[in-house]
Amino acid sequence: MSTNKSQNLKLHLWEPEDNFLRTEFNENFSAIDAALKAEADQRTALEQHVTSSGHVIGSFTGNGGTQTITLGFKPSFVIITGKVTPESSWYYLSNLMVCGGSMGAHFQRTDTGFTVKYVTNATTYTNREGITYAYLAFR
Repeated sequence: MSTNKSQNLKLHLWEPEDNFLRTEFNENFSAIDAALKAEADQRTALEQHVTSSGHVIGSFTGNGGTQTITLGFKPSFVIITGKVTPESSWYYLSNLMVCGGSMGAHFQRTDTGFTVKYVTNATTYTNREGITYAYLAFR
């Protein structure tokens, strides 16, 4: 029998001296299957909400380079906020884009979302490494 359980899904974890039980493997696979199904159901519900509501709220972690956030539509308006530093409790308005515009090298709309780029020596940052950004995007 397993000695320990994983933190999130409570899967069986075995120490070298533990015996394996087939039922424990089956329980692990059932838990993984249920978690994947719940994630898929949540994703479907979110996609339906986005389609019906005309906006999406999400987040991404800055990577210090360039990255594209896929929304499934071309946004007309995006608001992005981020922390000043990973340790800080202070947030700032990082970027505001209205009706087809862009913020030069920092931010660009795409047909399916938007692209953010970290630019050093800038007054606003949209993809600083390690910073968690939240966004609100409208169709």
